[in-house]
Amino acid sequence: MKNDSEKRTARLGVAVLTALLLALAGLATAADAPPTEPRYQDIDIDRLVATARPEKAGTSAIFRPMPVRFGARIKQEPRKRDVEYLYTALSFFPLDPVPEVSHRMFLDTPGGHPLPVYVDDSQVEGLARLGVDTAATFYGWHVYNYSKGPAILVTGFERAPLAPTRP
Repeated sequence: MKNDSEKRTARLGVAVLTALLLALAGLATAADAPPTEPRYQDIDIDRLVATARPEKAGTSAIFRPMPVRFGARIKQEPRKRDVEYLYTALSFFPLDPVPEVSHRMFLDTPGGHPLPVYVDDSQVEGLARLGVDTAATFYGWHVYNYSKGPAILVTGFERAPLAPTRP
């Protein structure tokens, strides 16, 4: 028969093993669960374009990406462009899953401001089918601010009515 110390040690070992197995089961369940959609925040894109600049000229302000939703018109269809800086910014606060991006495009905000945006590769064909001057609601991530305003990665869109832009 084991002494009391050995019994307590055995019970503690069983308790630790049980807790570990329960924790691992919880991780497996969480990993199998479908990812949740980010909660997109409706933003005033014109206000953001006017105010989202870094404090020091020639720099950028990188922060945790924020999910945003806004209305705009397509000014230029997606084109292959250098997107290295986006990946640099995302290395500080990675998105999961990591987006595949090789295109940029220009949008016109409702107030008539040109807005360069990154475009997730999965959205390129659909945006090209919409065509120039089509209004849409865009979904994406505000990743950093730089001299031209906010750097946004577009990850989705819906065709939508929008007030005409100013000339």
